[in-house]
Amino acid sequence: MMNNCIVFKNICYYLSFFILIQLLFSHHLFSETNPYFDSKKGKFIIHNKYNIHQITVRNIFIKGKTILDGNYIYDITGIHPGDITLNTKVDNSIRELWKSNLFKNVTVFKKEVGKNKIDLLYKLEDLDEIHDIKIKEKGGNEVNPNQFLSITNIQFGYRIPQYLIRVIKEDIQSFYEKKGYPNVSVKYKILEDKNTSKNILYFLVIKGKIVEIEEIDFDGNKIVSDQDLLTCMINTKSHYPFPFIQKPVYYFVQENIKQDLIGIQKQYQSIGNRYANIFLDSVWEKKTGNYGLKIKIIEGKRYYIRNISIHGNEHVDTDTLKRILFPKMMKRGKYYKNVYNRIRLEKRLFGKDCRSVFTQYLNLGYLFVKIFLEEKLTRTNQVDLFIRIYEQEPVHIHEIKIKGNVITNEEIIRREFQMMPGDKISPEKIKESFVSLEKLNLFNQISFRFVPYKNNSVDIEWNVVEKNANEIQLQGSLGGNCISKFIGRLNFNFKNFSIKNIFHPRSWDPVPQGDGQKLQISSEFGRYFHSYGFSFTDPWIKKKMPISVTIEANHLRKEITNNEDADSLNESAIEPLNEFSSERLFLDQTLGSLIVSKTLPFIDPYSNVSFSINGEKNSYYKKKIDSSYYNKRFQFNDINTRISLERDSTILNPIFPFSGSYIKLEGVFSPMYNDFYEKNKKISIVHDQKKWKNYFKVKFLTYWYKKIMDRLILKLIGETGYIGNYQGKKPELPFHKFYMGGVQPKGIGNNYISFRGYDFPKKDSIYEMASDGGSFYKKIGLELRYLLHNAPTLKMWTLFFIEGGNVDDSYRIFSKKMNKSFGIGFRSYWPPIGFIGVDFGCPINSFMKKEDNYFNPKWKSHIIMGDDV
Repeated sequence: MMNNCIVFKNICYYLSFFILIQLLFSHHLFSETNPYFDSKKGKFIIHNKYNIHQITVRNIFIKGKTILDGNYIYDITGIHPGDITLNTKVDNSIRELWKSNLFKNVTVFKKEVGKNKIDLLYKLEDLDEIHDIKIKEKGGNEVNPNQFLSITNIQFGYRIPQYLIRVIKEDIQSFYEKKGYPNVSVKYKILEDKNTSKNILYFLVIKGKIVEIEEIDFDGNKIVSDQDLLTCMINTKSHYPFPFIQKPVYYFVQENIKQDLIGIQKQYQSIGNRYANIFLDSVWEKKTGNYGLKIKIIEGKRYYIRNISIHGNEHVDTDTLKRILFPKMMKRGKYYKNVYNRIRLEKRLFGKDCRSVFTQYLNLGYLFVKIFLEEKLTRTNQVDLFIRIYEQEPVHIHEIKIKGNVITNEEIIRREFQMMPGDKISPEKIKESFVSLEKLNLFNQISFRFVPYKNNSVDIEWNVVEKNANEIQLQGSLGGNCISKFIGRLNFNFKNFSIKNIFHPRSWDPVPQGDGQKLQISSEFGRYFHSYGFSFTDPWIKKKMPISVTIEANHLRKEITNNEDADSLNESAIEPLNEFSSERLFLDQTLGSLIVSKTLPFIDPYSNVSFSINGEKNSYYKKKIDSSYYNKRFQFNDINTRISLERDSTILNPIFPFSGSYIKLEGVFSPMYNDFYEKNKKISIVHDQKKWKNYFKVKFLTYWYKKIMDRLILKLIGETGYIGNYQGKKPELPFHKFYMGGVQPKGIGNNYISFRGYDFPKKDSIYEMASDGGSFYKKIGLELRYLLHNAPTLKMWTLFFIEGGNVDDSYRIFSKKMNKSFGIGFRSYWPPIGFIGVDFGCPINSFMKKEDNYFNPKWKSHIIMGDDV
């Protein structure tokens, strides 16, 4: 029996040896190395019949659909003809070819031509060049490919590998899943355009059925109502501009549901339920194909703050830090009934966009401060908080560098900085410096970065990109369809002017520039008037005094027509002329102003106050039609002071604000001439009272912007004003009253209040609007703006507006029924011209009464050029 076993073992041994010899010395003309992709391991696996040993590659042959040079392919594989290399490197060359992302098919053949010598044959097929990508939904709707980041990063004309196509597919699929299409599928195909012979990568999107959440059940909530929990599901809920018009819809998107569950948990944490547990309990399908959800809530206990201890704060006292953490919850230095709001506490500890302990230290220069929060729970549902602060060393400014300014002098930029070398770093002051540079309106881009220096100090490097500060603008407006009411304006704006460089011809381009001064030369014109003016502004009257000084002057000649306030002219002893008269009545008006303004940094960098002294000379002339001689009939003078408080937080986006507000309170006061005349009896009261007019004016204006959707903005408008004199009488002259109607450029005068849907004030108007102006006015409005095109040199948007307003001689205007209008419009902004647009407005009133006749309102068109309304 034992001998038989020995014989059997010998037979097995020799048989194995024989098979091994056959494997070692057997050969074929070409043996194919076939790789396959192991999805579990995430790499290519190569099977071969060779042991690991050195071989000589005699020749390399390349065949297939490839345009690549052989030497380039040799470099990719790392093997050249005549190389002595390892057999494993030959096998791995296929892996290198796939990794190059240049081929869609790769096959390698080997031919043994001698002992340890082989020939290689690479059969390759290049990837297709992609010249365009198109996405189409099943049913015919095309999708904009630029909204996918994976596509916008592609350079067309290059070959796109398979892995990148998979990324695009996943990107498109994720996009539709977030819209409520969980069963979406995406297919692709590369086709050649027969007309252009270019390859186009087509993606076909099969959306499937949109899945909504029909029912949401909350189980276990006792403290918070179902309705309040639904308001936390902001990601699942579809957002509409007008939620009161359209019923909210909840889409089944798993990622959004996860985010909303976290939001519900934060809601519980904000009311003290520190360890509330919220999870999705079950999902079921309704008969309609939509889903129902059940959300399980374990509220847990509510915790209260028992004690707070702060350690490590050496440069900020403990009471200051506690006031930051709990501004409304301290009473006589003790805490009472403080719900442990973990979310709010972390925000006031670590928040970067609000007043917090972290920002308090940052503004003191401690950039590397570390703050840790520890909590200790007690059995009585109370929490002891331990806050540990490691202040580190403060960081100082070593040097402030400025780059990119070619025209603007460096000192003009440097004087806007709120910090100097040697100061501690303060993000708040850096933000104020950024806003101050933006307000100069000299740069397209402003950026900064910190460059570490040594010994806890840094350099701040500011980079600016200058804009063209010289503009020639043609502006105007047209009220209604009457060309005679066209008002035009030609402006020459030089926003980076320099007086001291006037005698330095090299700085002229085309005018002397570099000091940030502003020079404006303007001309206004219309059928019945023309005017000329200039304005010069120096933003800093001294190097260390940020006070702006402006000098303005303007001259106007205007023909007084029958549409003017004839009653007021009679009060001024000026007899109006009828349309058949051979004479014409003219007004010459000369104005001059000295304006001083200053930013109010103790409020914020957006606020400023201004004070001005204004002089005005008005002369009335009569002139015969066939004569060039002007006969002076009457003259009066006016000197007044203007005080204005203004705050504009839309300065970073002044053309199309996405958020922020604009508030302005203004008062204009003339001296009390009548009191002076009564005390000085030597002066003729009758003569001089007509020569000098007493009045005062108060105005309030506000705009408020709120972003509703990505490009949909809500704008709210509010205006009111009053003008009168110190004796309580009505204003005597028409241009000392408020007029409402039509659209007026802002430069024509701030007594004309634009009101779309109505004509300019006139005697024969069919609308219930005071044609002779008034002492009081009010106006409120709403605009919905949608941005169509957003570029630095061109912005376009549409709008829908509703306005209401009225003007009267009595304060009872506030209790009267307002005139109202609504309409649509279009705007574009192009820097050489400014705003260009058209509004179509219609009175909301169904009809207006005039001499026992009723007229249906008609749409009015208003053309806007230069300034928005």
